[in-house]
Amino acid sequence: MKPTSFLVNTARGPIVDEAALIETLIARKIAGAAIDVFDQERLPAEHAFRRLSTVLATPHMAYGSRSLYEIFYGDSVANIRAWIEGDACWQRDAKFEPNIGDRNMTDYNPYTVFGIVQPPIAASDSGMEFLNKIRSAEHPAPPFSNVTDIWPVEIELGRVVFEAMSSSRFYNPMGIVHGGWLSTLLDSAMCCAVHSMLKSGQVCTTIEMKVNFVRQVTEETGKLRCEAKIVHFGGRIATSEGRIEDSNGALIAHGSETCMIIRR
Repeated sequence: MKPTSFLVNTARGPIVDEAALIETLIARKIAGAAIDVFDQERLPAEHAFRRLSTVLATPHMAYGSRSLYEIFYGDSVANIRAWIEGDACWQRDAKFEPNIGDRNMTDYNPYTVFGIVQPPIAASDSGMEFLNKIRSAEHPAPPFSNVTDIWPVEIELGRVVFEAMSSSRFYNPMGIVHGGWLSTLLDSAMCCAVHSMLKSGQVCTTIEMKVNFVRQVTEETGKLRCEAKIVHFGGRIATSEGRIEDSNGALIAHGSETCMIIRR
């Protein structure tokens, strides 16, 4: 298959070698897969299909949930009652407008599984190995990514790039995105630039950061890009710098950070 191709399987799980497909997706030999049949039903919570950002996995029976049963059969009963009473039957509007206050992540965040990697497992990886396992969804994405719409897109030794989606959910009382959200984006990228340099058994933590805000951000600003690079990496202290730009390359904010390196 071409690197730009997608595999779609809505027939039977065993017709596709599941292990080979997972290996192919992790290696990014194809663009992605859409699947609603699996070797094991129901799909285990820790399964790679739930973590890979290049997989769209859905139930084979779309109606097989309690909430949808309540909608389908509840509407049927309401229409039967309306017909008996001589009233007009109705059809539920299929358009769904989510309540933004109840939504934790947008469609832009590529990750769907969030959690904490157990410390012994995290300590066994180098910084690059650990970050790449999050990037490939072998490890779950950190919980804050779900509520802030911030995620990594590029990871190199001493350099990382994050993306983030601005939203009115992050507005301050003045009706613009809070500077704390932009600071979180910068801190995430700058600290991960340091983390990429760590050896196995090491962790790092932010002890100081400075941020300069250049332009205000609103929901209309859209997707932001934050690139961070190492400035200095020592035995106990490391520094990094980062820039946030909009989709047109305009500078939104920039900053610098100091991290302490700790042996687990």
